[in-house]
Amino acid sequence: MKKDHLSAQDLDALIARYSSEIRVLTYQLQQSEKLLDDVKKQYDSVTKSAPKASVAKAETTETVVTTAAPAAKEKAKAKVKAKAKANAPATDEPKKRRGRPRKEKSVENGTAAAETAPKRKRGRPKKEATVVVVKGPKPVKESKPVKESKPAKVKAIKGIKKATTELRSLADEQSKPQGYRLSEWDIFILNTLKSAKKVLISADFMTKAKAKVKKENLNIDEQTLNGKLNRSIHKLVNKRMELVKAEYPGRGNGYGLPEWRDESGNIQEKYMEKIKA
Repeated sequence: MKKDHLSAQDLDALIARYSSEIRVLTYQLQQSEKLLDDVKKQYDSVTKSAPKASVAKAETTETVVTTAAPAAKEKAKAKVKAKAKANAPATDEPKKRRGRPRKEKSVENGTAAAETAPKRKRGRPKKEATVVVVKGPKPVKESKPVKESKPAKVKAIKGIKKATTELRSLADEQSKPQGYRLSEWDIFILNTLKSAKKVLISADFMTKAKAKVKKENLNIDEQTLNGKLNRSIHKLVNKRMELVKAEYPGRGNGYGLPEWRDESGNIQEKYMEKIKA
């Protein structure tokens, strides 16, 4: 597009479009910065809890080693003493011969063997002392970074997309020309109402238009002029919304400007009094 052909309305549309795009980008930047801050906070909380877990593991290993070592030594000493007693030679026993030993017949030999043998107590033998390992506090597991739930992420992304689409649609609406461009006769009707400062009907516009054709020496017949005025009135009322209809005594409608309406949407009395009179 050449710069020479740009009108004031086109330039306004371009300014509105670029400003809306800037607003969209700034909104997206703010949302991204918020998400980045949340991730940094979660990372800091995870890194602070990691050293505590390693210290707790070291304490548990030390307590197990210190408590288990003395108990193991006592157990080994008891085994050595038992082996020494079993291997010790009996002084009163006779020398053993080769082969199977004979059964002892005499009561004396029986009593001697009973004296040398270790005495057994009645009941079940006592169990060996069990080693009790005192465990320290359980190591603290490293907490994983809290991930944002999928539904929350989806909602946030949908909200950002919705906002961007709304801003873009608003920018497109501002950049597009509203309805059809105003023609010469559209401007003529609007200016006629502004100068008259009252509601007019189609016959009033026709009288003013004939005077304009005569004054400017335009080559337009009455039928063509009537068609141009009717098309302009239809466009300004239904498509451009720059004219409003008003109740008029008799046949047809009156037409006025939108700023002449009151809060209820009706044209104010001061613009209608001249017609009713």
